Amino acid sequence: MKHLQLFEEFINEGKSFEFSFNYNTDEDDVEYIQNILMNAGVDAIAEPGLDSEEMVVKAKNAVELRKAKKAIQADGFEINESVVNEGDMTKFYDGFIVLDSKTKKTYKFKYVKGTKNTQVESNAISKLASSTNQPSSNFMVHGFIQKGEWNNSKEKTIDESVVNESVNVKDIKVGTILNFKDGETWKVTKTSGISSGKIFAAPYGDTKKSYVSVAIEFSTENLEKDLTSIE
Repeated sequence: MKHLQLFEEFINEGKSFEFSFNYNTDEDDVEYIQNILMNAGVDAIAEPGLDSEEMVVKAKNAVELRKAKKAIQADGFEINESVVNEGDMTKFYDGFIVLDSKTKKTYKFKYVKGTKNTQVESNAISKLASSTNQPSSNFMVHGFIQKGEWNNSKEKTIDESVVNESVNVKDIKVGTILNFKDGETWKVTKTSGISSGKIFAAPYGDTKKSYVSVAIEFSTENLEKDLTSIE
């Protein structure tokens, strides 16, 4: 019953997350493939294809599709990549979520209309790997952001995450150099008010040429948004 309900969802949503491979399609063979999927915890169904020696696997979404492909390949089958179809993601999703399996952090990326979703996802993972100095194998597509939900999603973009990770106001002390996005640098002179969200800093380096060398007040909340790094 569950498999029938799943198949109906594919039809109703107009999406196609499936692939095929060469295998007998007798009842026992279909059951064997279905057991592979179930044991791997994949939400997908196996059924005979148009050819008597073609098995088709239909998954609920792109995440389950990847899990299904991995499970089938692990059992020694070779997938017919030419018929893999993950659908036009921009029709159904604003973007996708990438998980860092090591740190458990998540990042969101937008799909690009007219560009294959697999290429967009691959580019996103490459960008994450480069920005975090971690291998690409640490990252995987973990979920999707429904149409109209981009601004409501709790995940951050990679640019937001990199800035937030590099600047922690708790690390600011007297003498800390503040590097702003506009290129200015300021040196912290007083942090006694940091618990209430305030610090004082004076112009530093070349920035002193544009200001009177007097410390002024900064909001720590704004610093998290305006700084690129601290030293």
